[in-house]
Amino acid sequence: ASRPPGPLGGGGPPPPLTPDLLLHDVTNKWNQAKEGAAETRTTRCGDQGSGGRKNPCVVAASIGPSGITNGGAFRTYLRPFLSSNDGWGWEDDIKGYGWSNKLGWVAQQSGAKFVLTLQKLARPVRLVTIIYMKSYGEKWEGSAVRFTASVTRGSGHASGDDGGGAVATAATVSGHHNTTVSVSYTEVLELVGEGAAEEGDTLVLEAELVGGRTFKIQGLMLCAF
Repeated sequence: ASRPPGPLGGGGPPPPLTPDLLLHDVTNKWNQAKEGAAETRTTRCGDQGSGGRKNPCVVAASIGPSGITNGGAFRTYLRPFLSSNDGWGWEDDIKGYGWSNKLGWVAQQSGAKFVLTLQKLARPVRLVTIIYMKSYGEKWEGSAVRFTASVTRGSGHASGDDGGGAVATAATVSGHHNTTVSVSYTEVLELVGEGAAEEGDTLVLEAELVGGRTFKIQGLMLCAF
């Protein structure tokens, strides 16, 4: 199942206005603050929470001014999960889209596809949230990606059916609209019933460009709630 897409806002706080803050230092200090915040959000997602409580997410990557801001950091974060990639890459286009929409993981050819594989999950996954951009014009005409989350049973599943056939949940998401502005949206795949991923299961997420020439992802979260 999937929830209807919704628009998403975002941004990062500027540095505090202190007497010793110089104009030419503002950009550097702002970028440092945003990078630190992004690192905290992204890396702590997989860590043990305070008091022994677990963070609900196994993957949480946010791309943008208040998240991951360069391709190297994004590729490093995905490396443990990225089992294959054909035609997706980093884009940094401030001239075309402005600061808020310039960054993203982008389909760069027809049929582009990447696969994330998470084996022996440390916690359940019920929601796969994709943050993506909708844009306009010839470049984005017909843009669409098929997201498929497949779960293979492991030792943690209540049914005890280890290594059984995969159960898939899928949705096709459009990256084009007729409004002359680029806007970020969210799409949520709800993994329910036999499609839910439990501790010990293997979860595979595939993203394949099935329409148009491009598509831009700005965030990806796989969480228990």
